[in-house]
Amino acid sequence: MATLFRRFESSAAPPLESGQPRREIGDENRRAVLLTRAAVAESTAEATGATFRAFVHELSNLIEGSTRAVARAKRNLSAEGGDEFGALADLNAAGTALDHMGDLVRSVVDPLGRSRGRGRFGAVDRAMPLSQCIAQAVDVLRATAEERNVRISVRPGEGLDMAPPLPLYTVVSNAVKNAIEASGAGSRVEIIVDAPAEPEGRCRVLRLDILDEGPGPDPAHAGSYFKRGFTTKPGGSGIGLALSREIVTELGGTIELATRRAGSDGASPGGALRIRIPIRSK
Repeated sequence: MATLFRRFESSAAPPLESGQPRREIGDENRRAVLLTRAAVAESTAEATGATFRAFVHELSNLIEGSTRAVARAKRNLSAEGGDEFGALADLNAAGTALDHMGDLVRSVVDPLGRSRGRGRFGAVDRAMPLSQCIAQAVDVLRATAEERNVRISVRPGEGLDMAPPLPLYTVVSNAVKNAIEASGAGSRVEIIVDAPAEPEGRCRVLRLDILDEGPGPDPAHAGSYFKRGFTTKPGGSGIGLALSREIVTELGGTIELATRRAGSDGASPGGALRIRIPIRSK
């Protein structure tokens, strides 16, 4: 920062000539300019760092998902009487993850792509139908879920055909991954989604809930879960939920992490990530 400040200082104003009186007002103005430039530089550096960390976070998730899928496919193919159909599904999931990795890399190589209709979050996502977002996220994470003996179920409801393509793969993927990691062996992660019709004059709302059977969110951290850098997981980055909130907010929606109601079987109430996004009819 000191080097940066000197660089700004050397270009901010011409040096005083020998014998020229110093003017206090001019010095104050110059200092204000320098401080403003330094603040802008610092803000830009922070924003760039946040974008880079988001990029690395999403790339790491995709690499992990594709690696697990390929490893499981190899086990299936090498085992006597292995499941060739299952291996093919795993390889398709790995291919999906690689497609998303390609998107990430292209967004860095061609950053102007975001200004040509990809939106603010073009670096981490692309718009697609929500059913496709969910299917791809589940495919990429299926190997992770099965290694932990966690089942994933999807319950689509009415009105999804009315929702436009949205950049929600990252949101869904992070939510499902978190739910899998929060759940114990033998439990289930549920994805419930719909966009029910509303009375005339009211906007449809896309409703997406990701439910798990883990311990649920800690009320003591209620105000921190969506802050960048906050995490309760050992080795966690504290980026997934924060990035998801930024994307959902950009789409005009809301996102909430709550405790789900206990089931009739007496299972742990678990956590519920609830997303609501207003949508326009096609």
